[in-house]
Amino acid sequence: MKLFAADYDGTLHLNGEVSQDTLDMIHRFRDQGNLFGIATGRSIGSIISEIEKYDIPVDFLVGNNGSIVMNQHREELFYQLMDFDICMEIINSIPQEKVAFYGISDGYKFGLHDATYMQDFVDSLIDIKDIIEEETAVGIYVKFNEKGMSKVYADLWNEKYHGIIKAYPFYDGVDVVSYGITKKSGIAHINEYYEFEGPIYCIGDSFNDIPMIKGFSGFAMCSGEDAVKAVASRCFETVADALRFVMDQDQAQS
Repeated sequence: MKLFAADYDGTLHLNGEVSQDTLDMIHRFRDQGNLFGIATGRSIGSIISEIEKYDIPVDFLVGNNGSIVMNQHREELFYQLMDFDICMEIINSIPQEKVAFYGISDGYKFGLHDATYMQDFVDSLIDIKDIIEEETAVGIYVKFNEKGMSKVYADLWNEKYHGIIKAYPFYDGVDVVSYGITKKSGIAHINEYYEFEGPIYCIGDSFNDIPMIKGFSGFAMCSGEDAVKAVASRCFETVADALRFVMDQDQAQS
């Protein structure tokens, strides 16, 4: 038995869709007794909406870059809150004139300061004031107006709050979670839950995927960041191609 974890945006969801070829390969992979799941920076509410939209079969979910982990029954296996005072310090340091939008996730919902930018996520959106009032946050997401600004502010926050948070830049955005929380740590909780002893594969396209790619048998999307491809064992055009490769390896060894 094998376990395969795929990033969502820019990986499983590519060119505006989850292709039928990829869905067919996921079914084939699971039919052989293997486990497939998604490891994403999205909140659970947002990724479940995508799963239902495309009817994606999954055995586990890793949300908010590892801050929340769920099994195949959508039961919570792990949930890590951020230091809320630090969360608010970061929110208050966001340069308003340089961002398109920003928000805070409690793991299930996303509290946004301006919903006009996020029509694709409206099903799981709430007002950021509601998250702040609850003082419950697992992650922050900031979308800048310029791509280069994401790395500038990720580096700034990582230096200032080292050992407390970790900021991951990607394209024009930044994900911020508790220090030590990664997609790799999220997959480790899945591994423990299933008492899994087989090989673990994963694939992604951006900086927040690097820990899991380095930690397991990691692949990268050919369309991904150069830094991600540099640490991956192979690059693939689609998740379907990666799953095909893994299953063909089995046939070659049998």
